[in-house]
Amino acid sequence: MPGPYLDPQAYTLSQAPTHPKIFNPQQEITFPDMHGNVLKLLHGAALEGILTISSEQYETLAKIYLTDPADLTPHDLRNFAWILHCCAVKPCTLRLIGDLLCERGRNDALMLLTLRRLHRGDVNLKIVASNHDLEFAERHIQAKECAEVDALPPIYARQNDASTLRADQALWRSSRALATLLTTETLSHHQIEEWVERYYFRHLILIDYVLENNAIHLFSHGGIDVGTIQAHAQRYQVAYEDASAQALAATLDQVNAAFRNSVKTGSFIQTFQNERFDARLHDPYQCHPLGAYTNRHPLMRTTANRHDAVIVEMQERNHLFVRALNHNYCLNFPIRPYCITVVHGHTGPKGLWCNYERCTPHVSIHNIDVSDYGKSPTQDTQPQAGYTVFYTPCRIAAPTPASEPASTQQASTTQCTANLEKEKSDQFIEQLHQTHLKIIEQQQQQKKQATSLHSSPLPSLATYLSGLPRPRAIRATAPQPSPFQPDITLKS
Repeated sequence: MPGPYLDPQAYTLSQAPTHPKIFNPQQEITFPDMHGNVLKLLHGAALEGILTISSEQYETLAKIYLTDPADLTPHDLRNFAWILHCCAVKPCTLRLIGDLLCERGRNDALMLLTLRRLHRGDVNLKIVASNHDLEFAERHIQAKECAEVDALPPIYARQNDASTLRADQALWRSSRALATLLTTETLSHHQIEEWVERYYFRHLILIDYVLENNAIHLFSHGGIDVGTIQAHAQRYQVAYEDASAQALAATLDQVNAAFRNSVKTGSFIQTFQNERFDARLHDPYQCHPLGAYTNRHPLMRTTANRHDAVIVEMQERNHLFVRALNHNYCLNFPIRPYCITVVHGHTGPKGLWCNYERCTPHVSIHNIDVSDYGKSPTQDTQPQAGYTVFYTPCRIAAPTPASEPASTQQASTTQCTANLEKEKSDQFIEQLHQTHLKIIEQQQQQKKQATSLHSSPLPSLATYLSGLPRPRAIRATAPQPSPFQPDITLKS
């Protein structure tokens, strides 16, 4: 059923779901803030029927995830990747509201490996940019520009950053774990760079949307309004249109394309730093810990804005103003012949269920980050309630103008690249399977030779001595290599 759903059942994230839901290919699934918790993503994917995994496999993944990063070995990472590779993944659209990396979780490397598996399973990932995600992107791009290998761990860990002296150092726990793996040479920066570029940046999006009948669903990490989209369009020099839901969606496509380019080139870092600094000094509605940002700082508004339950609506000059509790600013929505739904996270339990209930004929606002489910790493082995998900019908894409053959050519090139990558992956799987069959065949032949040797009559001394130059022929088994994906060549 479309809309938000709060599961009343309590789940233990270190254990596989006992009763997964029936997978529905006709709907898109949106998860709230991940807080860098790999088990929250794996458990949710298994619960929704996206990921098919046995209890033994899941417990092994959980054990690796709960291991201290300093004690992890290359074999642990290979085992983690191999188990995920053996799990079936159903193609679907999975939207993540943000906070995947540089968060309270235990290890960003394992999160990247999980995204890698979903990507290779033809899951249409939509990673909505958040304050923590941009923090990681900023550190990663700075690490790419650094030529000194010894300086990489401090960049990811920000060991010299004064902000890390705060009491809540756990906010960057997962990124610190990544720095630990670099320090111990369990991972190389080349591998991290490849995973981030292929399986993370490729799916990063500023504001996502879904068109449904005479409505548009907007997905962002922080609470936004159409003024936020208009501010982004002005910054990226994109024509802003909202006369119809399709026109607003087309505007978002151009804004998201410009945002991806800014991440690719690293130009977003200066904007992110300037807004973050300027908002703390001059934004009259910025107050800790709620952290409300106006559209004067659209990037911070999109990725880090908080507001309490929406309680008041006012209509004036064909605009609907939704006032947020405890703040002197309004969410501005023009009254158009279509409905706007805003789905966001970041607010936390302060948003309560009022955000679900405050729905008007023109505007509907939903906060799906309504609990601390999966937020604290110390609670992963204990039952937790508050699993939340938002369902929407499968996407209706905004129409592409006929006068843009370049975009069509680019989409075709992207599709060919994806098909080639999938073809290479399938070839590797087939080679791996053939190698496995050869190993089994060799083992069977060795067992037959050993059996025939023991069952035959005792040979003469001359015959026995003549066989000594070939002792390898009677070995019972041969050492079996550990299979893993070719691009996970970890240092031993």
